Amino acid sequence: MGFPRSASPVKPFDSAILVSLAAVGAVAVVFALGGLFLFGAAVGLGVAVGGLVATLNLWFFAYVGRGVLSGGPRSRYWAMIAVLKILLLFGGAWLLMKSGLTSPLTLALGYGSLPLGITIGSFLRSGYDVELPAESDAHALAKLAGVPAGKLLIGTPETEREPE
Repeated sequence: MGFPRSASPVKPFDSAILVSLAAVGAVAVVFALGGLFLFGAAVGLGVAVGGLVATLNLWFFAYVGRGVLSGGPRSRYWAMIAVLKILLLFGGAWLLMKSGLTSPLTLALGYGSLPLGITIGSFLRSGYDVELPAESDAHALAKLAGVPAGKLLIGTPETEREPE
């Protein structure tokens, strides 16, 4: 029998997540190539593994976060999956280091592509995704928040309009 299917299909990731995922992956590749050419194959492999873990962690975090924030009866299951994800992340990192496949330093350097990639991705994303209440004045709210009026996007990512 199973769970009843929801009426709406699973929504794809918004552009901000996709840009951040691409940026994290690109930074991981640059770090891994730098490690390979500057310090050799072992360092390059360790950094590449750390970058892969970082990219997969962001993808899984976005996927689980979307499930948790969707609300409804299934959100508690997504919360349990989030706890399992963090245990898997820590356990996987421990196994990678314990097996000797990578050193803690190279794994951490590769994983450093996560915050740097997210930062770069946020700069590459044009505009701000701001959902305004229907009764608010967009320009007054933008001024209050310090958002340049030309960068304000009215609506959700699914219903974006051009900046006013």
